[in-house]
Amino acid sequence: MGQSNGNLAIPMSRFTLRPHQKKPVLERDFTRMPDWFGVLVSRSYRVRWGQQKVPDKHQLILESILVSPDEKLIYVKNAKAGSTTITRAFYHYANGKPFPSPKGIHRPVAKLRQGVQYWHENYQTLMSGNGFLFTTVRHPYRRTVSAFKNFFVEQRNDQTHLHLSAIRQFGYSEANSLTRNFDVFLDYIEASFSLDQFHTDPHWRKQIYNTGLPHLRFDHIARLENLDEEMPRIAELAGIKDPYGAFRVSEHANRSEPVDFWPDAAQRARVRTLYEDDFQAFGYDDVTS
Repeated sequence: MGQSNGNLAIPMSRFTLRPHQKKPVLERDFTRMPDWFGVLVSRSYRVRWGQQKVPDKHQLILESILVSPDEKLIYVKNAKAGSTTITRAFYHYANGKPFPSPKGIHRPVAKLRQGVQYWHENYQTLMSGNGFLFTTVRHPYRRTVSAFKNFFVEQRNDQTHLHLSAIRQFGYSEANSLTRNFDVFLDYIEASFSLDQFHTDPHWRKQIYNTGLPHLRFDHIARLENLDEEMPRIAELAGIKDPYGAFRVSEHANRSEPVDFWPDAAQRARVRTLYEDDFQAFGYDDVTS
């Protein structure tokens, strides 16, 4: 899905449409669809049809909820803030062993209660008030640099191809310096926000939107910077037994490879302006490295 910025098409996330964009739907509860509905209507429309019954304030998180099989743990994923590490811990907790592949943990092959397939029952579990509800956050400087490296410097993300053509039209080139390309990336984020900051790619969307703040009451918000200490604390606070040590040590999966780059003062000021809401919501201060 993309939106036009002049002659440019910037890919946006696949989440539910904003209220003023909603199409008319059958006035029937999602749980009582007629028998013929699943035969004549595509799966993607059925999903959107059901999601439009959910309050607008919760729609961005519907496909980001992860629930453990025993429903004792409920995690709202926040892209580029440890979500892969936590999801791998859920798999380990549920299966007694680590996930066997370096990729695929967010896909149906992992057989976890996550994503579009389980959005409805996961949302019901979340709204029940049972289970330990938590999320993870990251310093906006480090998160923005991580997305830049993962998507455009290393080009290791599975969704990199969705953005390369568009960002090149902003001036991105492998021949540029990292400093120049990071400026281009910030231009790209600014353009995305100007189109629709709610449906910008979740890897650089504001964390307050990824996590559903301020509309959810979290039992705990963990910081990625302290994840090795946070992992066992999550298990302790949730009151779960962790016989396999799934939450003892984080695997730091999907981390970007070290690249000798840190934004300069002017670039950090731009990031601060873009993500001031995240700085305030999660209590982050300025850092210089």
